[in-house]
Amino acid sequence: MAKLQSFLNGGETIRELMYNSKEAFPTGAAFKVKENGEIKTITFLQMIKDIETLGTELSARGYDGKRMGIIGENSYPWFNCFLSIVCGGNIAVPFDKGLTAEELAQCVDRSDIKVLFYDEKHAELVEKISQQCHQDLDLFRITGADNDLAELKTAGGMKLTAGDRTYLDRPVNRSDLAVFLFTSGTTSTSKVVMLSHDNIATNITDMLSMKIFYPTDVNMAFLPFHHSFGLVGCLVFLSSGAANVFCDGLKYVAKNLEEYGVTVF
Repeated sequence: MAKLQSFLNGGETIRELMYNSKEAFPTGAAFKVKENGEIKTITFLQMIKDIETLGTELSARGYDGKRMGIIGENSYPWFNCFLSIVCGGNIAVPFDKGLTAEELAQCVDRSDIKVLFYDEKHAELVEKISQQCHQDLDLFRITGADNDLAELKTAGGMKLTAGDRTYLDRPVNRSDLAVFLFTSGTTSTSKVVMLSHDNIATNITDMLSMKIFYPTDVNMAFLPFHHSFGLVGCLVFLSSGAANVFCDGLKYVAKNLEEYGVTVF
């Protein structure tokens, strides 16, 4: 129960919540992912290392204080990008993976992002919108063969080893904006909802004061991360020391529930 109490105490920022989990459950599974058909465990220690190496490289490239977009299917690389952005005091802008090229281009322009992370499935869409947007965008593919994520983290890791603490020492305050979320726009043009670290962290700690999830739990992160429910839901389980897994597709739900030992869905 001592470890459970550590996350029930909560945190004021997303970064604090993630580091609390690393301290309480360093070798516990934060994510379980499939690689070449085999299930691989990503521990909380590895998750924090991935946050720090990617974040350090983003900082070195001059992205501090910038808004950074993400579009793609739910995946560990998606969440690695998200956490590296917000744990460095920057603003993440998750885009609906179902947007058309015209809709995405409009959202990119309106959000004024400087960086866009995208997965392999959205490569063609991103190529189209890069020609339509009014501002220069730095584009990074995060999944598939020869993706950019491994190179970014390797470069960031080398800088960390050399003593670069720019990212690690960057202040993150509870009042800082963390996420810009676009509404679905069912009645008119989509609106941007601005969420601070405090908005999200208090939601997480309030949830954990009502319901205890355990480090032995396994959550299937099924709802899309560009929705607040799916995004904050995954953060709730990470803050509990629980593992998160991903569905291979609608027709594989039953199979995935069994092979990952899912306890929360």
